[in-house]
Amino acid sequence: MDFVLPWANGAINSAQCDEKREGAIKEASEGVKEADLKSLKRSKESMTGLLESDEDRRASVDGRLTTMVGLASIAAALVTGIIVAQASGTLKIESPARWVIAIVVLYLALQLCDAICWAIHGLQRKDYFSLTATDALPKPNLSEEERLRADIVERAEMLHDNRKITDEKVTAMAVAHRAAMNFAVGLFALAVAGLLASPRAPQNAALDALKTDVAIRAMLQGPPGPQGPQGQPGSAGAAGPRGPRGLPGTQSKLTHAVTATRGKQGGHP
Repeated sequence: MDFVLPWANGAINSAQCDEKREGAIKEASEGVKEADLKSLKRSKESMTGLLESDEDRRASVDGRLTTMVGLASIAAALVTGIIVAQASGTLKIESPARWVIAIVVLYLALQLCDAICWAIHGLQRKDYFSLTATDALPKPNLSEEERLRADIVERAEMLHDNRKITDEKVTAMAVAHRAAMNFAVGLFALAVAGLLASPRAPQNAALDALKTDVAIRAMLQGPPGPQGPQGQPGSAGAAGPRGPRGLPGTQSKLTHAVTATRGKQGGHP
């Protein structure tokens, strides 16, 4: 299922989280009851270090989620360009390969949206608990040991609540990373499909369109210009060779009558 649409494995049970929180607070309260002053100071320093470590961990996760959103924006531009090129008919690919590329592009868009959604979900504003200036002020109504016990229990509550939010961010980051990995696999499949389909694509589609489309040719040719002046007549060429003599024809009746009349006039008065 993660290969198709990565998602978080189940929702967080709030009742279980509250029960776990109460157990951690109770354990911390029981642990500091019989502790001496020196042990309480060490425990307070340890809890403060754990809070700082959790803040560093949360900042690291936020940085990775921010990077994921930036990379997803670049990938979105690539996928959008492929979709627009295919929709406008710029990709001259035969029908079977066209359908394969369309399915792969749809898969890429799905993984990209999933990665962006989970990255933004991890970067959403959350309520964190941190130490304030009042925590450093002395409490005159409490002894030093009582104040240290209260500070340790308070830091245990803060650590548990902050870790819960950080764990949610880590879960969102893991889902976004899985979607990014699926996107990389799909992009490789798209490259292979394009490589296999490229030899079948027409190499001179634009040139063929110019040759066959009369309207485009007329538009590119432009209107005809004015007729130029007539040139000077050239010199007469040499006489050609004499043709073959024709076959003798039959004598017509008129020619025969004229010949007979002339013979009478000349020989017989």
